[in-house]
Amino acid sequence: MENEENMNNSWIDKHSINCIVCNALVDERDCVPYGEGQVCPDCESKNPDIALANQYSDWKGVDWVEPNIQFPRLLSEIWHSGEFDLKKLSEEMDLTETGVIEIFERALREWEKIKQDM
Repeated sequence: MENEENMNNSWIDKHSINCIVCNALVDERDCVPYGEGQVCPDCESKNPDIALANQYSDWKGVDWVEPNIQFPRLLSEIWHSGEFDLKKLSEEMDLTETGVIEIFERALREWEKIKQDM
């Protein structure tokens, strides 16, 4: 009985970590790396952006899990690139061109506020 208990404790010492999202103690072999730590399968399944971020090494350290940051950033970058067809975009969104521009302007303002707070 004591040997079995020591084996269980040994396994915990060797393979357990805390998920950086939910802080649960989990088997590291079941986790995926994310940022500075590991994410358990439950948290990964609840947030597919974690898995997506792990597919692209240049996304490391970028808070893709927080859409309130990345959506305004994405729209801001698209606006500044000038690489979009405003007429086609407005038709696709069933908005006027002015309506699309207003969305971009809102994203630009939001992204500037986020950058100031970083």
